[in-house]
Amino acid sequence: MSNQTTQVEIVTIKSPPTMAERGRKGGKARAKLLGHEGYVEMGRKGGKARAEQLDHIGYVEMGRKGGKARAEQLGTSGYTELGRKGGTARSKQLGHEGYVELGRKGGQARSAQLGHEGYVELGRKSGTARSQELGREGYAALGTKGGKIAANRTAVKNKKEAKLAIS
Repeated sequence: MSNQTTQVEIVTIKSPPTMAERGRKGGKARAKLLGHEGYVEMGRKGGKARAEQLDHIGYVEMGRKGGKARAEQLGTSGYTELGRKGGTARSKQLGHEGYVELGRKGGQARSAQLGHEGYVELGRKSGTARSQELGREGYAALGTKGGKIAANRTAVKNKKEAKLAIS
């Protein structure tokens, strides 16, 4: 018998990166090169170019699919947080009145899609989800805050109307 030892080298074969992985890597490299604002602007231009290629329905559908994929990646809480972050940034861009108007237009468009009953049901579901997220006390405080804001806006509107009536 011989006491010879045989060494075997184990080689791991790595599969080539997927298209998504290559895109992510390229995106990170481009973001480093351009900085955050430049990267955002590049995305905005790409979105505009794609919108010109597709009709409105196709562009909306593309956004819906992308949103669904992102939600699956991040999970519900991560996707919600992403939406809040984007909403805050958009609000800063447009100012309060512009942001409110954007929401109003979006609500009207969604209402037209769903019809009145569907839109009311959507609001019910959203209210229930928000209530569960904040708890009873937090949800009640949110309602109180919203009521005060609405009352204040009404008071300001009434003052403006009164001044106009006097003039």
